[in-house]
Amino acid sequence: MSVSDWRRQPSWIAFRIRKGAPTLSREILPFPVVRAGDNIALVSTSRPSLRAEVAGVKQVIEQNYGVNVIYLDDTHTTFPPHERAELLLQHVFNDELKLIWALRGGEGSADLIPYLDAKREHIEQVQPKMLVGLSDFTPILLYFAQQFGWPVVHGMGAVSLVTDHWDETTHQLTQQFLMSPVREQSIDDFVPLNAVAEGEGEVVAEACAANLSLANISRV
Repeated sequence: MSVSDWRRQPSWIAFRIRKGAPTLSREILPFPVVRAGDNIALVSTSRPSLRAEVAGVKQVIEQNYGVNVIYLDDTHTTFPPHERAELLLQHVFNDELKLIWALRGGEGSADLIPYLDAKREHIEQVQPKMLVGLSDFTPILLYFAQQFGWPVVHGMGAVSLVTDHWDETTHQLTQQFLMSPVREQSIDDFVPLNAVAEGEGEVVAEACAANLSLANISRV
């Protein structure tokens, strides 16, 4: 898909909540699919991880996803915002990459945006890549989605693959979403909390970043 094609794609994931029958159905807009043999990058735009953790994440992803994983020093070393931005931009400008996956959240990702924005004319010319992350990486997701129409996913940080912060179902759904042409996911075990929720009808909205993840987590 070309850069101009992605410009025409909405940035959000639509979902419907059917009142009375507690189901949340997520209609997933067209996203690129990661395939075996593709190249992906691990990044840390806020707090770095331990070097051994990063190496472990690389090993797990390459074994389970069949992709090639690269990463730079930002993943395990602390840098000031302008240097973290430059390291992220190396991946942004690398058209051999299919996906950029944040290792974790933390603090300080938003500090990169002025430095990224200084390169916006160059960013507009490169092939869009899927961005995945959560928490403090959310400003980066929103920046690329809103300013350039890039496909973004508010999902688990890659370091969780080796730290057991998420359950096996989350790991499986993440891999399924990234590597399969999934177009809809449904959650059908919600419990109505009040009379309004028990009534007939349907609520249609757009979900962006954390609110969609919280809707998924809050059902347990």
